[in-house]
Amino acid sequence: MGRRLASIVVLEFLVFSLLMISISHAGTSPPTGSIIINNNDEYSNSTAVVLSLTYRAFGATVDKIRLSNDGVWNSEKWEDPNSTIVWTLTAGNGLKTVYYQIMDNDTSVSSTYSDTITLDTTSPTGSIAINNGNTYTNSTAVTLFLTYKDIGSDVSQVRYSNDGTWNTEQWETPALTKAWTLTTGDGTKTVYYQIKDKAGLTSPTYTDTITLDTTPPTGSITINNGADSTTSTSVSLTLTYSDANGVSQVRYSNDGTWNTEQWETPALTKAWTLTTGDGTKTVYYQIKDKAGLTSPTFSCIIFLASAAPTGSIKINGGATTTSSTSVTLSLTYNDTVSGVDQVRYSNDGVWDNEAWESPEATRAWTLTAGDGTKTVYYQIKSNAGVVSVTYSDTITLNTATSSGNTDTSPSSDTIKPNADAGQDQTIQEDTTLAFSGSASSDNIGIVSYTWTFTDGTDITLTGVNPTYVFETPGDYTVTLTVKDQAGNSATDTVKITVVGNDDVVAPVANAGIDQTTSVGVSTSFHATASSDNVGIVSYEWDFGDGGTGSGMDVTHVFAAEGNYNVTLTVKDQAGNLATDTSLVEVSEGNATSLWAVALTVLLFAGVGAVVLYMRKQP
Repeated sequence: MGRRLASIVVLEFLVFSLLMISISHAGTSPPTGSIIINNNDEYSNSTAVVLSLTYRAFGATVDKIRLSNDGVWNSEKWEDPNSTIVWTLTAGNGLKTVYYQIMDNDTSVSSTYSDTITLDTTSPTGSIAINNGNTYTNSTAVTLFLTYKDIGSDVSQVRYSNDGTWNTEQWETPALTKAWTLTTGDGTKTVYYQIKDKAGLTSPTYTDTITLDTTPPTGSITINNGADSTTSTSVSLTLTYSDANGVSQVRYSNDGTWNTEQWETPALTKAWTLTTGDGTKTVYYQIKDKAGLTSPTFSCIIFLASAAPTGSIKINGGATTTSSTSVTLSLTYNDTVSGVDQVRYSNDGVWDNEAWESPEATRAWTLTAGDGTKTVYYQIKSNAGVVSVTYSDTITLNTATSSGNTDTSPSSDTIKPNADAGQDQTIQEDTTLAFSGSASSDNIGIVSYTWTFTDGTDITLTGVNPTYVFETPGDYTVTLTVKDQAGNSATDTVKITVVGNDDVVAPVANAGIDQTTSVGVSTSFHATASSDNVGIVSYEWDFGDGGTGSGMDVTHVFAAEGNYNVTLTVKDQAGNLATDTSLVEVSEGNATSLWAVALTVLLFAGVGAVVLYMRKQP
C-alpha cells in the first residue's frame, strides 16, 4: 500500500514538472498571418495595389511587419502593423509576388507569407470589317468580321455602337463574327467597336465604314436612235445608266427572260443583233449598281422589215403597141410588213436622178421618142426603207398607124372594177399605217378610192395609199370602195388589229380536258377556253406523236396506242406566249373485242351443230 502511494506521488510530480516547462516556453512561438493582393483578383492594370493583411502572436503581441517585392530581406524596414496597406508593384507586365513577415515583441519573426497577381498595363487590340470589307451594301442587315487580342491578361468582353457614344451599349462575349443592323437611310454608315481585357483595360475605338444603298439604278434604251423600223437585224443601242453610288454592270436580252444573259461593263452604245423574222422586236435592258441592286427592266421596240415590197407595172393595160408616146401605167404595190412609202419610174432602168414620189394605181407617162420597143421600169420602197426589185413592162411605139387602139370611152364601159384592200395587218398602237389599194384594177381605170371605218367616230380616207394612226388597241374592219370612170364600183374589206405598246400580259392557254380515244379515230381538240387581254393570234398544237396542227379547233388521228401529252401554244398580238397540256389515252379500240366475240359465236355454233348431228346418228 505504501509503495503504491509513493508511486502515485512521483507520477503527479512529473506531470506537474512537464506542465510548468510547457508554460514557461509558450511565449516563444513565432507569430502567424496572411496576405491578399487586391481582394484576390487575378489581374491588375496598375502597379498600385491594396494589400489585405492579418497577423497574430502567441504569448506575446505583434510589434512590427515588413513587405517585399523580391522576398530578400536586406533593406526592407519594419513598420507598424495595419490590416490594409497601399503597395506599389515592380514595373513591367507579368506575374508579381508580394512577400510579408510579422515580428512580435519578443522579436520572434513569422514565416514568409506571399500572394501573387498578374500585372497587365497594355490595352487589348483588334479590328472590325463590315461585310468582310465590302464598300457597299443594299441592306441594313450586315455581318461584322472581328479580331481581338490581348498579350497580358486575355480578352474579356467587347461592345458595338452605331454612333460611337458608349452610354447604353452592353459588354458581351467576344466572337469572330456578329450579325448587326445599320441605321436606316442611304449613305455612309460607321460601326464602332471596343475590346476589354481581364485586367479591365479598354482598347481604342476601332471603326469601319460601308455605304448603304437601297435605291436601284435607273437608265434608258433606244434602238437606232429611236427609229420606228429597220431593215437589218444588226442595230445599235443607245443607253443611259445612273446611280448615286455608281453603276457596276449591265445586261441585255431579246426575250426579257434573264436566265443565261451575262453581266458586262456598261457603255453608252452597243452593237446588237435582233432575232430573225420580220415584225416587232423588243430589246430589254437591266442595270446593276455597286451595291448589287438591279434596276427595273427597260425596253425599246423597233419594227424589223427586211422583206422587200412587191408590185407590178403594165403599160396601157398590157397593150402590145401604141401610136403615142403618152401612155398610162397601171401599177400595183404592196408591203405586208411596214407598208409602201414611195415609188419611182425610169425609161432607161438607171436609177441615178429619178425622184421618189407617192404611189398611185395609175400614172400618166411619156415614153422616149422614136418608134420601136419601149420599156418602162418601176421600183417600190417600203416605210422601212427596203427597195423592191425593178419591175418593167414593154410596148411597141408605132407613130405611123393608130392600129391597136380600142374603144375605152366611159359610155361603153359596163365592167365593174376589182377592189382589193390588201392583206389583214397587225400593228402597234400610235403607229402610222399605210393602206394599200394598189392591187385593185379596172379595164379602163379606177378614178377614186374611198376607205371607211369607225374609230370612235366614222372615218373616211381617200386615195390609193392613205395613212392613218390608230391610237386605241382593238380590231378594226376597213372597207375600200373603188369606182371607175363609168361610175362602176366595187368594195373589199381588210382587218386591222391594233395592239398596245405596253401589252406584257401573257395569254392563258387551255388545251381542253383529258381524253380517251382509239387508234385510227379522228379526235377533236378545242382551244376555245384560251384567252388574252387583247387577243390571241395563233394556236399551235403538238400532239406528242410527231404530229402538229394549227388553229383554234383541230382534229388528229393517232396511229398507235399509248398515252400522249398534247401541248397547245398560244400567242397574242404582242408576241406573248403561253402553253397548256392535256393527256390523251389511246387504246386499240373495239376491233379485237369484236373479232373475239365473232370467233366465240362461230365456235359455239360449230359445237352445237356437231352435237345435234351426233344425236341423230343411230
